[in-house]
Amino acid sequence: MMMLPTMFDEATTAIKYLKANDVPVVMRRIRPAYMKNENAQYNDNGQLIEGEISRPFYDGIVTLKMQPKGGPDYSGGLDYYSDEEKEYLKNNNV
Repeated sequence: MMMLPTMFDEATTAIKYLKANDVPVVMRRIRPAYMKNENAQYNDNGQLIEGEISRPFYDGIVTLKMQPKGGPDYSGGLDYYSDEEKEYLKNNNV
């Protein structure tokens, strides 16, 4: 189950239901998508290296953040999850 910010109540309800019915559940954090807008900065290959995080249900064009030399940037998104959501993930070893 991908743990989407702002959707933890729905996810925890589904997780409890699945576990109660002996269905194995694996939770995963997700990497945030970033808005493709005038504030975005790209490398020479056209890949995003800086930008604003797109919150859930944003309906504009988005992209993933890349390292300046290419390859996905997994370090971003520190503010993607709320403190409560981070605590939930930590308590569930996610």
